[in-house]
Amino acid sequence: MVRIILLSCFGLLLLAGCASYTDLPAGTVLPISRSPVIEQQEVVVEVDLDDDSPSANYRVGAGDVLSINIDGRPEMGSPEQGSRIDGAGQLHLPMVGTVLVSGMTVSEVQAKLREKFSVYLNDPWVVVEIVVYKSQPLYLIGEFRNAGTYYMDRPQTLLEGLSLGGGVLTTANLVVRDSSGMDRQCRLIFISC
Repeated sequence: MVRIILLSCFGLLLLAGCASYTDLPAGTVLPISRSPVIEQQEVVVEVDLDDDSPSANYRVGAGDVLSINIDGRPEMGSPEQGSRIDGAGQLHLPMVGTVLVSGMTVSEVQAKLREKFSVYLNDPWVVVEIVVYKSQPLYLIGEFRNAGTYYMDRPQTLLEGLSLGGGVLTTANLVVRDSSGMDRQCRLIFISC
């Protein structure tokens, strides 16, 4: 008996949910009585005028991975994941063999490969892109918020390099080695607001 009463109540609840629905003919347009906008805020987005694309003067080196497309023929260029420049600064490609590319820009690598492939193809179409930047590491060791190895895809200032590590801790004693190999002690001033 209790079971029948519970099933009846459950059935009435199901039917009660459908009772407030009214079917409208197709194409009916109802006016919106109030605005669907809950809150409106003014947002200002600053445009970053700095070009964050890698430098055209980037020099490839050992560890970089290049994608090489020769006349749209995958068997002539690099595999799908790209070709890594070995420790001696050389690329190894199926038809032309070993090609020394370390220290060249992407456009110089393209010109060299165009020259190498012109032995086999008339006016070869060559596209070279850098897939992975690994030849110019920046080591942030010590009192950095995010110490580690970062790979640069363009020349960076000292401040940009330090910001890669999330900044230095207040206990940091910064020593910078310049391009001549000389160590220079830097004085850090922390300003708290």
